[in-house]
Amino acid sequence: MINLDASDRQKLIDLLKDLPELATDYSRQQILELAGLGELVPNINLSGQTLTAVTEIVNYLSEYERTSQGEVALVLCLKTLQQVTGTQQQEFLEQLLTKIVTSSLKKCEFKVVTVDREGREVKQEIGQAQYFTEDLGNGFILEMIAIPEGKLAIGTKAKEPGSDDGERPQHLVTIQPFFIGKFLVTQQQWTAIANLPKINRDLALDPSYFKGESNSGSLPDRLPVEQISWYDAIEFCQRLSKKTGRQYRLPSETEWEYACRGGTIAPFHFGVTITSELANYNATVTYAEEPPGDDSKETTSVGSFPANAFGLYDMHGNLWEWCADSWHSNYEEAPNDGSAWEDNENQYRLLRGGSWSNYADFCRSDNRSYNYPDILYNIIGMRVACSSLSILK
Repeated sequence: MINLDASDRQKLIDLLKDLPELATDYSRQQILELAGLGELVPNINLSGQTLTAVTEIVNYLSEYERTSQGEVALVLCLKTLQQVTGTQQQEFLEQLLTKIVTSSLKKCEFKVVTVDREGREVKQEIGQAQYFTEDLGNGFILEMIAIPEGKLAIGTKAKEPGSDDGERPQHLVTIQPFFIGKFLVTQQQWTAIANLPKINRDLALDPSYFKGESNSGSLPDRLPVEQISWYDAIEFCQRLSKKTGRQYRLPSETEWEYACRGGTIAPFHFGVTITSELANYNATVTYAEEPPGDDSKETTSVGSFPANAFGLYDMHGNLWEWCADSWHSNYEEAPNDGSAWEDNENQYRLLRGGSWSNYADFCRSDNRSYNYPDILYNIIGMRVACSSLSILK
């Protein structure tokens, strides 16, 4: 057995003081899997002696049926401190904690569709995603999809139909892994959180204009919430964070576009166009060579149309989605790290995705819009996000 002295413990406290509190318990098998440290951090050359020590400690801790994942992370980090310094320490910790997170996620499968310029399906695949669920009480859950890290050229080139200078200059952005809602926040999810104690502002329990059981046959418990302001969306995230212990927030604009695209570069994650069979928007005006479609004139139940390659639904149409950023008229001097851009005094807030009332041009992956943060409109809703480390409660 290897014991930690007071000095070692203080090193660990200093190293991890800025990371979220770790308190989730882990099973014996999950702890044992962490012993594969060489595969976890292939860029760090661990000596045989250090790797043996780490394995011994992991095996020792696994003798308990359940143990704190925070304790495991602390011990493993301590044993690598002497070989990993500076920014490498942070990178190691993030890799370790990401492994802990992803090993506990559930998996789901879904259909991913690609169409040609005429809106005809040319490819269909089965996609896979990892996710976790949040219990909101009274049988309501929130599903959060894991979005992998990556790089993406955000914005458009001038040749894309429907684009404008507000979507330029196109620039490369690095996105860290995060989680985002599988669906738009529904009316029942909204009510569950709006019933919680106030943080900074009151929330209407039932703000939405559309109530279901209308032309589309949508069910009330699956309709997305609308007529919520940006300030309301922030309050929702704050109440949800307090209830769950995780730091929920609105996605940044670049996170939203990265998540929407799902690895694609076409105007839509479906391909070069969309149809009313793929999304809820005003399809009476065409985008490419697809035939005209329907205009539903209302919201539809979340998940009514195919997902993108990340497993996200309604990224095109249904409702505009609030983002964390303030409005900027173009991408000049935009951040390249995926963070929200809030360095001006513009009171407008970002909206993405288009809605049931918009033509396809406004539902493109890179289309940008904005509105007053206190506006209440039945074309605006929200989707929540959180960092990958935030799910470690």
